[in-house]
Amino acid sequence: MTSGSTPVIIDTDPGLGFPWADIDDNLAVILALAHEELDVRLVTVVSGNTPALEGAASVSETVAMAGRSVPIALGAQRPLAKPYVSGREMLARRMQGGTADTLPTSERATPPIRTNLPQAFSAQVKLIESSRERLTVVCLGPLTNIGLLIQRRPDLLDRLDSVVIMGGAIDRPGNVTPLAEFNIWIDPDAAALVFAAPVRKILVSLDVTMTVQISQVEVEDALSAKGDLAEYLAAGARSWTHIWKSVTGTPAFVPHDPIALSYLIDPSMFESEPMTVRVERDSGRTIGVRNAEGDTLVCTRLDPVRFKRLFLSALSRIVSA
Repeated sequence: MTSGSTPVIIDTDPGLGFPWADIDDNLAVILALAHEELDVRLVTVVSGNTPALEGAASVSETVAMAGRSVPIALGAQRPLAKPYVSGREMLARRMQGGTADTLPTSERATPPIRTNLPQAFSAQVKLIESSRERLTVVCLGPLTNIGLLIQRRPDLLDRLDSVVIMGGAIDRPGNVTPLAEFNIWIDPDAAALVFAAPVRKILVSLDVTMTVQISQVEVEDALSAKGDLAEYLAAGARSWTHIWKSVTGTPAFVPHDPIALSYLIDPSMFESEPMTVRVERDSGRTIGVRNAEGDTLVCTRLDPVRFKRLFLSALSRIVSA
């Protein structure tokens, strides 16, 4: 930690290391660890791309390979109300009309499941209560964990600086249904709680994240240093780029979560405007009403060149450390 760094809790649903699981959560964690502007004090895991137990194993391996020590806590294993279907399972149905069990295995052995982790809610409460500084929560997956915090301890919200959310689609179609983005669709009940809560929010939606693609060539150029971490990230990027090419025809992937995380590193890359945001619980649709009094700052534009420079240089720096 350096003087003036922002203390953060990262709430995430990572999948790197597991077959056919999105890698951008893990890349966002790497981006956070590579920047002294951020002081990562806790990583909590929620079921989303993968079940929470797998996600905890994934991020534990990522943090360890980066040579860092960050507390990791296991969060919600299902949404507040609706049944849970993992992102991996949804992708399997879309790709092959089958189940995730029928999909190819990843290039690496899957990380071991950890069952002795602390519970996310208790870890969040302890950290927030003991912190002398206001904490920022960065939500990179479904909003179940922060929704539970709001339900059980609403008194702690005034100890938070802000909540940064990767999710939603305001002026463009969703990526699960024509109306809904994945993180909001998985747990719309939790998302509705969060957007109604009296806390400052920054929303980085598909409107911004879908304007950037990262190619395998760009990743491998950034990871030109040798070592276990570089190979780990390159292998994950190869697997995910292959899947993305199968879906879109383009040998590149969209770095949703690193883009959201990067707001805390350099907000000047973004244009934004205040809105009042609400979520339709039945459809998972995110509605943003432009409103000078709105308590959600919604990012509307991003400089893709500056983001890529920031992101790829962070990858290069952390694997060379």
